[in-house]
Amino acid sequence: MNRKVLLVYANPNPKAFNHSIFESLQKGLRTSGHEVKVKNLYAEAFNPVLDFKDYNALKEGSTPADILREQECIDWADGLIFVYPLWWFDRPAILKGWIDRVFAYGYAYGPKEDGSMSGLLKIKRAWAFQTAGELESSFMKFGGRAAIETPMLDGTLKYCGIANSEMFSYFALGQKTGEERNEILESIEKMASDF
Repeated sequence: MNRKVLLVYANPNPKAFNHSIFESLQKGLRTSGHEVKVKNLYAEAFNPVLDFKDYNALKEGSTPADILREQECIDWADGLIFVYPLWWFDRPAILKGWIDRVFAYGYAYGPKEDGSMSGLLKIKRAWAFQTAGELESSFMKFGGRAAIETPMLDGTLKYCGIANSEMFSYFALGQKTGEERNEILESIEKMASDF
C-alpha cells in the first residue's frame, strides 16, 4: 500500500548523520512508490516561537497563514516521519516549536464530552528517528529509554491520535565505523520501502 508521507527534518548540520538518515528515508520511500513531501525546518527558517499574537489567533479560531500551510501538509499525509538529533533528552527547539505551533488545540487535539482530551490527527502511522553521540548506557542513568521516548511518542504523537507510532534511536554514532553506519542507512532505506 502506497502512502503519502510527510518527512520532517530538524538538524542544522547538512553533514550530520541525521542528514544521511533523511536521504535514506526519502530514497526508500520514493523507490517503493510512496509520495513524499519534505519539511526541512532549518533550511526553511521555520519560526518555532508560539508568540502571544499567534496564541490568541489560534484561541479565537483564526489560524495564522504560516501555521495553516504546515497543517495542510499534515492533512495531505497519512504517514509522518521525523528525523532529529537528541538534544537534552528531547527534540531540538525548532522541532518542538513546530509542534507547539502546528499541533494546535482544536486541530491536533481537543476536548471530549467528559472534559478529557482526544487526539484529532488522522495520520495512520508515524516514525521518529533520533540520533545521539552518547552511549545508550549514559541515558540509562537518567530514566533510560522512557525519558527520551515518552515526550515524542506518548506526549505528542499518541496524545494527538497517532496510535501506530514508533521510535528508532541510534547511539554513540561517533564510535561507529563507516561500514556500521552504511549498514544502518541500508536498513533504514529498506524500512522506508516497507512503510
